[in-house]
Amino acid sequence: MPQQKFKRRNYFIAPKFQGAHMASFAVFALITGAVIFAVALYLFLYEFGPHRVSQQVISRRILYDFLWIIAAVAAVGLFRALFTSHRVAGPVFRFRRSCKDMAGGNLSLRIYLRKKDKMKDLMDDMNAALDSMCGFITKDREKGAEIGAICEELGKQSDRGPELDGRLARITELAREIGQAFTLPSDLEKGKAE
Repeated sequence: MPQQKFKRRNYFIAPKFQGAHMASFAVFALITGAVIFAVALYLFLYEFGPHRVSQQVISRRILYDFLWIIAAVAAVGLFRALFTSHRVAGPVFRFRRSCKDMAGGNLSLRIYLRKKDKMKDLMDDMNAALDSMCGFITKDREKGAEIGAICEELGKQSDRGPELDGRLARITELAREIGQAFTLPSDLEKGKAE
C-alpha cells in the first residue's frame, strides 16, 4: 500500500500540550535572558568602566537593548516551540484517531506519519501489531470455515434428529460469524477484485 501524504494546516492541534510546551519554553527563555542581562549589566557597570560613562545612561540603554533582544528571542522561541510540539502533537492526534477506528473493528488501516514527525518507532510497532492481529483473525476465520464445512457434512447425514439439526445449524452460523466483526486488508482487496 503506498504511503499516504498528510499535510496539516492547523499547527495548534493539541492546545493543552502545545500551550504547556510553549509556556515552559517561554519561561526558560525569559530566565535565560534575565541571567544574561544581569551578567552583562554587572560587567558593563562594575568591571568595564563606571568612570567612563554615567551608570544611569548605560543601565537604561542596556536595559532597553536587552529587553528587545529578550522579546525577539522569546518570539522566535515560541514559534520554534509551536513547530516542535506540532511534530509530536500531530502523531498523537493520528494515533488517537487510528485507535478509535481499530476499536470500531477496522484493522485494515495502517498508520503513516509525515517525514519529519516524531514517534516513528511507535508507528512501526502499531503497524506490526495490526499485521499480527490480522494474521490471527485470518487463521480464526479459516478455522471457522472448516468447522462450518464439517457441520454441513454432518447435516447431510440422514440419521440425525431435529435437535442435532438445530445445533448443527447454530454451529454453522457461529462459524461464519467468527472474525467477521473486523475489516482486514484482505477484505478490502476482495472487495476491489469483485
